[in-house]
Amino acid sequence: MNIDIRLKLGLVNQYLDDQIQGIVKEAFDDAIRNEALDEIATKLEAIFSVEKTKMILTIQTAYSGVFYSVDDIVNYIDDYAENHLESIMNDYLRDNPLDDIIVNSDGIVVKIIDNDQPNRFFNEEGRELFFNDPSVDSLYTQGIWRRGDRLFYQIPTKQMDDQIILSGLIHQRLLTVIPISGPGYWLWSWQQAVRKGHGDFDFAENYLIDLSSEKMPSDSSLASRNRASWVDGTAFFKFGDTNNIYNLYDAGNYMWGRAMGMSGFSYSEIRFGSRANEFFLDAEADQRAIKKGFFNQ
Repeated sequence: MNIDIRLKLGLVNQYLDDQIQGIVKEAFDDAIRNEALDEIATKLEAIFSVEKTKMILTIQTAYSGVFYSVDDIVNYIDDYAENHLESIMNDYLRDNPLDDIIVNSDGIVVKIIDNDQPNRFFNEEGRELFFNDPSVDSLYTQGIWRRGDRLFYQIPTKQMDDQIILSGLIHQRLLTVIPISGPGYWLWSWQQAVRKGHGDFDFAENYLIDLSSEKMPSDSSLASRNRASWVDGTAFFKFGDTNNIYNLYDAGNYMWGRAMGMSGFSYSEIRFGSRANEFFLDAEADQRAIKKGFFNQ
């Protein structure tokens, strides 16, 4: 790449940064003004779609010679947005401090303390609550909260365990101790694990989503997860007496880890199996939720 093209590409990147920062600010300002922070992902997509046409024309005319075709420009903009949107949003949220939010045991906001600090969440005993995947969850948790809003759905440990048992444990794993036939049951247990992972043990799609009064269907947006029916931030969940809060699919991972442990699998086995299922490209937050679920932390 010659120096002229390299300099122009740097200017393109700077231009895209400025545009995405503007999109993020417009989306949050609109969501806060209309008290619709649960729709922030949709607003981001809508604004991005409109501004994208302008960005294509600007890059095509002001930075000619950098790209071979309009398709190349479109692909570059999409890739740039996907790779930089999260960090730009985090910068925006850091620079726009908010409040401390107090919630009761049911996950309902009961008190808000204005302190010009980034949003933090506490239970009524003063224990701080943490989100399993802040980079994703901050899309839905920052902004203005009001008393009576729901932060999460509380799931007692017994309720979770009862649902896992109702979904059917993998009994073949428990039979691997039988002499001679043990290896056969071991292989059978893994076959069942694969089948149930896309069926009865898909707790996000088959159980947790039904607990939520609001449902945000997934699409091809930047906030959507591959092979998912719903957006991660459709609902949040807290299990037992832990102080961790999980979005819909991280909560499903938590319960999957718990279910596999109750079925007799070791943590090293489920860690390897879950990573292999995602071709070893799964997110750190997914593995963190699985581990906490397995150890009921």
